[in-house]
Amino acid sequence: MSIDEALKLIEDSKNFLEPYKMYGKMISDGIVQLDELKRLVDEKAYEDACRMSSGMCEQLAGYRSFVPKLAENLKKVNEILEKLTV
Repeated sequence: MSIDEALKLIEDSKNFLEPYKMYGKMISDGIVQLDELKRLVDEKAYEDACRMSSGMCEQLAGYRSFVPKLAENLKKVNEILEKLTV
């Protein structure tokens, strides 16, 4: 997997959350986090992006069964970034 794949997964995750913005701050905050993650990846700040994606995966752990696609996308992004920071 590549950075392009990671960026597509981030965008896919954002598109997944967009329709649910009306459900509260947690969704809006998630979209903001995805925008920040994309910015870090675009700027090639892979270590910071990896830490951020790892934290996002932890935040989402309790909701994994409700949003499996989002959880899987973030897991894949984190795996891609981990490979770049080794």
